[in-house]
Amino acid sequence: MINKEKIKIILIFFIFTAQCYAQQAPQFTMYWNNFSSYNPAATGLFNKHFASVSGRHQWLGFGEEPTTICAVYDHKVSKINSGIGINYIYDKLGFEKNNEVNLNYSYQLKFKKDRVLSSGISFGILIKSIDFGKFEPLNPNDPFFTSKAVNTDAFFNISLGLIYKTPQFLFALSSTQINEYKSGILHYKNKRHYFISSSFNQDIGKKFNIKPNILIKTNIAITQYDFNFILTYKKRYWAGSTYRVTDAIAFMGGIDIKGKYRIGYSYDYTTSALGDYSKGSHEIVLALLID
Repeated sequence: MINKEKIKIILIFFIFTAQCYAQQAPQFTMYWNNFSSYNPAATGLFNKHFASVSGRHQWLGFGEEPTTICAVYDHKVSKINSGIGINYIYDKLGFEKNNEVNLNYSYQLKFKKDRVLSSGISFGILIKSIDFGKFEPLNPNDPFFTSKAVNTDAFFNISLGLIYKTPQFLFALSSTQINEYKSGILHYKNKRHYFISSSFNQDIGKKFNIKPNILIKTNIAITQYDFNFILTYKKRYWAGSTYRVTDAIAFMGGIDIKGKYRIGYSYDYTTSALGDYSKGSHEIVLALLID
């Protein structure tokens, strides 16, 4: 009979295997705080200066659970209708670690009534390390694992994005890891990812604002859907929830201080089979917004 500890180990194996294939891109519940990290068209689109740091600790209770940090800086260059920016991502997932830096550029074509069509491009480098010493192969003589070493390789990444924005509506398309770099050292391939997102922004009276969002993430083989709703009071206090289909329900809240400083927190309650072992996921964001 298989005990709970063995089941847990088996689940971890399949989780990390699926993640390597389906979610090479880091996951964030409050993704709009690092929008330009997966869609370069968002660079400089919303604020003159925007800086944020997001941290996420996912599926607590497993050990070796995913830990992600994303730092973003965007700057609007109004004279040339452009945005420039940089982002850094640290992502630890099981036996692998990733350090990624991207440089972003966007060009914003402006229309009447504050409508904007922004196109963006990003160039970056991803340094990936996999600790093969932590694997326990069924065949101890398997030549692929005999080195018991940490192998590292560097990937060159290209991303493209497009955003159409009005005062009340936003629609975005983007693709990351377009070049799908292959590593002979790691026996690994960067899979191309696609993102589709949309949001609607509506004031209710003088004090409240509602903002439903949707984010679709796919590598064609597997697709994930996030449905999100945020209620804001006096443009200062905000709270909301997210339903990630077959994965989690998240609850979030935060405060925007003087329209310049943002503090936010979210908690994901796992609804999938992992819920028997996971204590949920925590995420926090600190941001600076200057118009």
